[in-house]
Amino acid sequence: MPQIYKTSELEFKENRSPLPDFNWKASTRLGKLSESKYLHFDIKSLTPGKFSYPYH
Repeated sequence: MPQIYKTSELEFKENRSPLPDFNWKASTRLGKLSESKYLHFDIKSLTPGKFSYPYH
């Protein structure tokens, strides 16, 4: 049975970077939520006006 995950219903944890403009948030692994053995996936969220990595 397919499962639908809405970003508004997921909990995001902040990951700190040594550079303050490069912080991001990541959701709980969706494979863990769906109890899947082979799904290795999470959702990243950036604060508006911030960047993912200095080299991208």
